Amino acid sequence: MSPSRGIWISSQILSDPKLRQLDKLILAYVQGFGEEGCFASNEAIAELLGVQHPNSIQNRISSLVKSGYLEKKGSHWFRKLYLGKLIK
Repeated sequence: MSPSRGIWISSQILSDPKLRQLDKLILAYVQGFGEEGCFASNEAIAELLGVQHPNSIQNRISSLVKSGYLEKKGSHWFRKLYLGKLIK
């Protein structure tokens, strides 16, 4: 994703009281990839969002997958993230 492109956060994501601020940013980033899915690594997402530890991104993604906000397809080394049923 180009740095000049930015992130747009839908009102559905922004107003969800169950989501942490970092969750909202992750979801908005994934949403920006559309139906093609987000292929960015945890490290790339962490760098873009200013998160010091990529493990924090990994933990939040796992939580979002478990709660139905995200869907993950593929293996550990090559995975894509898509918005889950709670966002669509």
